[in-house]
Amino acid sequence: MIPWLKYLMMTFLTAGAKAEGPAGFEDFTCDHVLNGMVVGSRRDNGELYAIAVHDNQVEVEMLWPGVKDWSTYPPLGSTHRRPRDEGGSPLIGVRCRLLPGRVQW
Repeated sequence: MIPWLKYLMMTFLTAGAKAEGPAGFEDFTCDHVLNGMVVGSRRDNGELYAIAVHDNQVEVEMLWPGVKDWSTYPPLGSTHRRPRDEGGSPLIGVRCRLLPGRVQW
């Protein structure tokens, strides 16, 4: 998730992004300041982590290291994969709101 977030920031969202200026992006603003936090859990081992962004600076903190043996356990009812999850989208369940010059999570 972190490489994807950094790609989006450097390509489309933050000042100096690569999409700033080329044909087709004349009205696209690349001047957003991102602030927010996402907490996630890996499906394979239960590792719990937090990804925080403050003024476009990304920080990652491991909250629980996870247990390798957990990957052999059957999934809990609340963690089964739904058909829409099959693509592995990292943004399922994440909501953000674009405001002029800012992104709020």
